[in-house]
Amino acid sequence: MKTNATTQPEARKVVEVEPRREDLPEYVPDADIYEFEDHYLLAVDLPGVDEAHAGVEIKENVLEITGEPVVEDPGSHKLLHQGCYAGRYRRAFELGDRIDREGFKASLKNGTLRVVLPKAKAAQPIKIK
Repeated sequence: MKTNATTQPEARKVVEVEPRREDLPEYVPDADIYEFEDHYLLAVDLPGVDEAHAGVEIKENVLEITGEPVVEDPGSHKLLHQGCYAGRYRRAFELGDRIDREGFKASLKNGTLRVVLPKAKAAQPIKIK
């Protein structure tokens, strides 16, 4: 996913939560799945994740969604309480043969990742006129 330069004000300094470490906890984000006539829509909560730190990938029959939140650098201020902890989001969905794997699209806005998965032609309803 590409980052839109206008989404980050220049005056703010943004840094990664922590150096990437393998021992960071992984969280399973909440997701809603909707079915439409010609596609499915996944809406996945990824709070604190921007486009540069989100990933959507289909490998064989599995759709994998990943993300890592970023936080603002507090600068010279002293941290008094930490309620936001470092970690990663990861969730996988097994796809059946009803999905057109080549035509999927994803977008991230306001902490919600939306993945559109077109139905395969064989899975779409047939209309007789």
